Amino acid sequence: NQQLITLEAPDESSNYHGGIVPLHHSLERKAMDAAKKAVESVRGLVGYVGVDIVLTRRDPLIMEINPRLTTSYVGLRKVVAFNPAQAVINAVHERKLPKRVQVSGCAFFSKVKVQAPSFEALLKTYELSEVVSPPFPVGDDGVACALIVSKADKLDKAKMGFRNAKKRLGEIISKV
Repeated sequence: NQQLITLEAPDESSNYHGGIVPLHHSLERKAMDAAKKAVESVRGLVGYVGVDIVLTRRDPLIMEINPRLTTSYVGLRKVVAFNPAQAVINAVHERKLPKRVQVSGCAFFSKVKVQAPSFEALLKTYELSEVVSPPFPVGDDGVACALIVSKADKLDKAKMGFRNAKKRLGEIISKV
């Protein structure tokens, strides 16, 4: 996947916004090979693993290996024809991975800040299939954060679906 981030100066806050699955980049093959090599170099690593890579002009640079579920799961789950959670269980218990991973379409996911919803509005947000994580308060300022994912055959359509879901979420919260 591709992470959508804003990098700031050390005295300011950088931010993770979401991502796109699958990755489409000229260094995609090199990145996959580097990630595979990095994961294989950690003895005993099994299950869902996130490898953070920065793509330079010529090569991928491994930043870290996260041996845990990462946010990219929400996009991955939308574009593969199998259940990744079940695949993790199979990998751990049976040492078995899916034989062939086919990707269909593109998923766009991002966090969305909205006003903290009333209880009634929160219940209505559960009706939106694109809302992966309903709005939860992130502080005492009345702001809440939700996670939305949209899948389509093309990235521009997935982004449009995301924008529509974000709009519907905002409408639900402001009406109730």
